[in-house]
Amino acid sequence: MKLKVREIEVEGTPEELRTAGYASLLLGHFDEPPRPTTPTAEAHGDSARFSSEIERFLDMRVPSNVRDTAEAIIREVLSWASVYAVVGPGIPGGRYLRFHRRGAAVGAFLYLNPKRAILRLPGDAASGMEYAVARAVVETNPHQVGVRLDEPEALEEVLALTRRAYDDAQ
Repeated sequence: MKLKVREIEVEGTPEELRTAGYASLLLGHFDEPPRPTTPTAEAHGDSARFSSEIERFLDMRVPSNVRDTAEAIIREVLSWASVYAVVGPGIPGGRYLRFHRRGAAVGAFLYLNPKRAILRLPGDAASGMEYAVARAVVETNPHQVGVRLDEPEALEEVLALTRRAYDDAQ
């Protein structure tokens, strides 16, 4: 990849710039190894906070009209036994959150992108669903179902499908 930049103007304190990841990106240090994240629960329920990596993903990458749905998904899925999340590398804030089940013989059961959820389910799992769709991917791709998150009503369907993908990931 070749990138030619003539001028960049960035405002912020050194701490803000470091936290946002822009300096690392400009210096070519954007392929940090992903680190598993877990919520840091000061309390249970809605007052529980997420790890700084997940908060950064939410703040930098997730549109405001999707944020409540994304937070609800993250909070619920991280409450399940043996689940951890990894922030996808490559851009400040992360490309996605990848959810794994510890000890599973398969990869991630859920990729949470800024605007959609991609699930490790066969395409026919979307049949009869209102928001889920079968993705046009090669047969060997195990993540064949996608759900757009811009409709808050999709939350229940996303969680039901995610639970199915989690149960299958053993």
